[in-house]
Amino acid sequence: MTELQPFDVDELAENIWVSTFGIPLIPTPTSELEQNVKLCTGLVHITGEWSGAVVLRCSEAIAKRGATLMFGMPAGEVTGDDIRDVVCELANMTGGTVKSVLPGSCFLSLPTFVEGNDYRVGLPSGCAESAHYYEADGEPVMIRIIEAPIGRE
Repeated sequence: MTELQPFDVDELAENIWVSTFGIPLIPTPTSELEQNVKLCTGLVHITGEWSGAVVLRCSEAIAKRGATLMFGMPAGEVTGDDIRDVVCELANMTGGTVKSVLPGSCFLSLPTFVEGNDYRVGLPSGCAESAHYYEADGEPVMIRIIEAPIGRE
């Protein structure tokens, strides 16, 4: 079982955001995701010799900014589908990058997308979890790495 150190996750996430959007991720000590802000979450499961999930959660504002950069369109033309595609792609890239540093053979699920103002995303109790908080263009971003207990997938 491989344990990812916080600096590993920070570096992996930073590389994705800078190479995709040219936006640096600045690590912060805690999350500033507020309940009155519309949030977007992308989640991918990893199964195989390591089992768990990678969850990316961010404000809709930074997801929309990402869509303008990824698709080269004005902010006024960005749709909900564009935002979903960006968040799912970020979750997929983050999950794929995490998967690449895990031992043995692992498989990545298709991304799941959730949006809204007041919701929780979680996996069964007993999972080990690390949360990593960032700021991107002044907007909050959180990445959670969740490891399922041994023998549970």
